[in-house]
Amino acid sequence: MYKVIATDLDGMLLNADHQVDPFTVATVRKLESDGLRFVIATGCHYCDVAGIRKLLGIDPYLITSNGARIHAPDHTVTHADDLPPAIVKRLVQPEIVGTHGRVIVNLFADQT
Repeated sequence: MYKVIATDLDGMLLNADHQVDPFTVATVRKLESDGLRFVIATGCHYCDVAGIRKLLGIDPYLITSNGARIHAPDHTVTHADDLPPAIVKRLVQPEIVGTHGRVIVNLFADQT
């Protein structure tokens, strides 16, 4: 019997409209009540995924930011691999980002 289910969000827990279906919520809750643990692994930032965790009504481990952050079920950070500030400053310089508008920079500056 399986003990852990690791899943992405898009196309797995989220539907084509990027929403959580009631059927998915019921299924996830049933599987967890049967003893299965969940891990959500995604490229999204923790702040974006924490709300989905609330919708599901479970407390899974969250592997976020393409593996750069791992949060335990109690929301504590168990792993963080942040870019050094000097690299971040270099990446967001106008000559790197450009004025043509074809490069999008998402910068998260919080501690979660």
